[in-house]
Amino acid sequence: MTIKPIGERVLIKVKKEEKTSGGVYIPESAQSENKEGYVVAVGTYEDGSELPVNEGDKIIYGGYQTDEIDIDGEKHIFVDLKDILAKVEE
Repeated sequence: MTIKPIGERVLIKVKKEEKTSGGVYIPESAQSENKEGYVVAVGTYEDGSELPVNEGDKIIYGGYQTDEIDIDGEKHIFVDLKDILAKVEE
């Protein structure tokens, strides 16, 4: 299945922390959303030009309005470009 966001939206695979840096596993009920994820698909500006993020980029996002979908058992969300705060470069 191929998903292409329409407009200035980005599809993100949400990054979940399942264990601490010390190796202790965190139960799903105690995991908090850390607002980080990986870009899966990218829309375009109204004029058809590309957005400043690419597939595979690790990003930090904010905002309160997201649309959540489940793809192959994993949580994905659509985020407006204006809600992307930063691209993480390691």
